Amino acid sequence: MAGRRHTRARCGARTRKGTPCQAMALANGRCRFHGGLSCGPTTEAGKQRSRRNLEKARAALARPEHASTRAAAAKKGWATRRRIQRRLQLARLAAEGDPMALLLLGM
Repeated sequence: MAGRRHTRARCGARTRKGTPCQAMALANGRCRFHGGLSCGPTTEAGKQRSRRNLEKARAALARPEHASTRAAAAKKGWATRRRIQRRLQLARLAAEGDPMALLLLGM
């Protein structure tokens, strides 16, 4: 049994370092970090919960106070939404004269 571990397939996905992932592959050929486990909710209750959360998030972003975030995220892509929100918050604090915000923004 001990020797079987070394003969099992490896994930092989490219890591941030550029080398292939050496984790043990699951049945689909990838490890649990690179797409081997979850394919999303499978039960009807899980799908409904997922839909409700998506609608809730979309409704929150549709509020007027998020207009600047939506505009900035539309230009840069949604992956940077949190970074954009933080940067806008720092800019508001810097405009009010907060020394820490000025320092963090590099002004």
